[in-house]
Amino acid sequence: MRTAPTDAEAIQLAQLLSSRICHDLIGSIGIAAATDDLRDADNRIDEEALALVAESARAAAARLAFFRFAFGYGQNGNGVAASTSLLSLLSLARGALASSRLRIEWMQGDAARSAPEHSLPIPEARLLLCLMLIATEALPRGGTVSIKVSRAQGWFKARIRAAGTGAHLPQSSLDAYSVGSCVDLTPRTVVGYYAGRLSAQLQAQLGWASEPGERVDVTLRVPVGDKREQGRQHVCA
Repeated sequence: MRTAPTDAEAIQLAQLLSSRICHDLIGSIGIAAATDDLRDADNRIDEEALALVAESARAAAARLAFFRFAFGYGQNGNGVAASTSLLSLLSLARGALASSRLRIEWMQGDAARSAPEHSLPIPEARLLLCLMLIATEALPRGGTVSIKVSRAQGWFKARIRAAGTGAHLPQSSLDAYSVGSCVDLTPRTVVGYYAGRLSAQLQAQLGWASEPGERVDVTLRVPVGDKREQGRQHVCA
């Protein structure tokens, strides 16, 4: 059972998230900042080096925007925004996570083609981004992360599939999601713990299934509106 984090755990969580963000940004920022090292004897930078710097800066900016949304305070914490569109969310994820080896797309056969235009409350959006980030870690050799969403009968539902050669979800990520303390976490597993905290806050239900070496499926069910209020009343009772 989860309990409220102590001051020490809250500080450690902040440290772990900061370490994770820095780890994911340092490579791109380092290249973008190394323009002096890329100059030739005549103090010029060739077009290939400039393109590398520009791409590194773009990648760093995209990752920073992703982390700001997923882990930051300034979306619904201070009234800036209460919701975001799923289309914007997918664009954010693609910019930060997609690469030449990794694609992010809507699941083929999704009947709700208008779903990307629908809005999603910020807390649920943050959880979805965290799960997408965890899904990319299930694809060490690259592949495709696909998302399918729906909303019906008081539930927001999502399926995130990571498909590719060697697909597997590290046990450490699963353990971090359900653990009640951040004592034994690392910067790599802290996202799972954070997602677990968000899930508890939202009364979300998460499921994991896999075909080892081929794909990993993550299913999410989040009560909305009256359904969530009923859940709160049940907990209080």
